[in-house]
Amino acid sequence: MREGFLANRSLALPYGQASDTGLLQKRVDMKRKETMDQLREMNTEELKDQADALKESLFRLKFRKALGVGETLKDIRREKKTLARVYTLLNKEKAAAE
Repeated sequence: MREGFLANRSLALPYGQASDTGLLQKRVDMKRKETMDQLREMNTEELKDQADALKESLFRLKFRKALGVGETLKDIRREKKTLARVYTLLNKEKAAAE
């Protein structure tokens, strides 16, 4: 009887969890695309200003992490990735100008 019970059980995630995971990933992808679209619309000066603002924000988040205030690891990762995207766009513009 135990075999039959296990054979009939689904190995799927609990109700709603699987679809929520896919939906969450789609939202993250959409947010990333929106961010990239906004960054692509900026000119070089605006990108440099954005990079400076991200550096300052990253410094403050690292400081908060050192103090142990709040959950900042996720925010640090997000800021670092956005800063890398800004630098990538700046380098592409620089290469295109040469």
